[in-house]
Amino acid sequence: MKTLPNILFIIIDALRVKNLSCYGYEKEVSPNIDDLATRGVLFADAYSCINTTDPSLTTIFSGRYPLSHGILGHGARVTVEEINRFNTFGIQLLPEILKSHGYTTLAVDWLGRWHKRGYDYYSGIQPRGNIYVFMRQMLSKCPKLYDLIRSQNLIQNIRGKLPQSRTKPYEDAKVVTDKAIILVNENKDKRFFLFIHYWDTHFPYIPPREYFEAKDDEVLKLFYLFTSRKFRENFADFERRIMDRKEEIIARYDGEISFVDHELRRLIDFLEKQSILENTFIILTSDHGESLVEHGIYMAHHGLYDETVHVPLIFVHPELPKNKVVRGFVQHFDILPTILDILNIKMDIEFDGKSILPLIEGNPIHSQVYAEEAYIEWKRMIRTHKWKYIYAPSEEKAICRWCGHIHGGVEELYDLENDPAETQNIIEKEPDVASELRDELEKWVKRCQQKMPKVQPPDSKEAEMYDEDRKQIEARLKSLGYI
Repeated sequence: MKTLPNILFIIIDALRVKNLSCYGYEKEVSPNIDDLATRGVLFADAYSCINTTDPSLTTIFSGRYPLSHGILGHGARVTVEEINRFNTFGIQLLPEILKSHGYTTLAVDWLGRWHKRGYDYYSGIQPRGNIYVFMRQMLSKCPKLYDLIRSQNLIQNIRGKLPQSRTKPYEDAKVVTDKAIILVNENKDKRFFLFIHYWDTHFPYIPPREYFEAKDDEVLKLFYLFTSRKFRENFADFERRIMDRKEEIIARYDGEISFVDHELRRLIDFLEKQSILENTFIILTSDHGESLVEHGIYMAHHGLYDETVHVPLIFVHPELPKNKVVRGFVQHFDILPTILDILNIKMDIEFDGKSILPLIEGNPIHSQVYAEEAYIEWKRMIRTHKWKYIYAPSEEKAICRWCGHIHGGVEELYDLENDPAETQNIIEKEPDVASELRDELEKWVKRCQQKMPKVQPPDSKEAEMYDEDRKQIEARLKSLGYI
């Protein structure tokens, strides 16, 4: 490219392709995302490498598979050891690379920790007065205290005593877009990289009334029952009630998509009016998908089925083809090498991913894709165009930490040509296919694990910081009368 473009990197959390019109959804819920797809390249077969946010974003911005960069946990379950391992590796993230090449780096997100490395401005945006968000951020460094609080249903009790607007665990798309517009306006004379992270399509699906209006609060009761451990006491009844309200749950999720879609249009219009859009490279994807009611997994993103790991991916730039749908496997770790290829930035860095540009020209880059699961249950996946094989190292690891059941099986094999919904586990019928896929999966795992550095122990200052986090959490909860 003759002139390095601005870069707008959009992640819409828990957005699955199944509910996007440009990916074949029968309902028109995403006209502006659809319009973006007509302006550029839509990748039909893009897959996440893991189904939780922390490790997925780390993969996206590092170009490495989770087993290579070392972050497998999420939220409160990211351990000090994982962070030390990641820091030991000395991985350069996308904003760090772009900053070293003259970009002003900006982010509207609140995940913090290592995610904010390399930014000139990182918003850390969060809902004011939202105790849920406060606890989630603080407890991300105190997993033992997190488990204690969950076991006593304290988060559930707090949510029940606060207005609905205070219990949505993120700021909504309007606030994110407002902040993004301010940042662009302040930096429009610079070459910028702007990362924005919309969370609205993440549970608990409470869109503005103009996008969905409920007749009663039954589904909200089910949502909040789900976040506690009480739903396990009568799981059959919970499942029945959820399936009775299946259409409403989907409508709520669609409403959140439409809300984000509208706000995205507002941002694109602003870029166009400021004559910025024509020299802006846009990347849109999600960190993972979402299982709404499929596979016995409700309003969550565990499981390695396509609802959860098949993600949207759209590239838009004047020098890329327009209105082009590209078939062929792509993974999140391919995005960073592709960006550098498009920008003609040469780096002596080893990635697990590859540039997607050859695929756009019709040359496949992957014959299969891989994914990990290490939060609610522990499984691994390999997927070809015909087969999907999912494997847990033991029955204990396969048990869902939320519902106490095993989804699908300890080993699963699906014939995707004849069973695209992944409902018939044929592991017993095709042992040779399963064995071959498992061998390929194990080879991939070994290659990635060889890159993972040894864990370094935390220093005393870091240990003191974690202890201080624990004390702050306890003091805040006591002041609110919950412990």
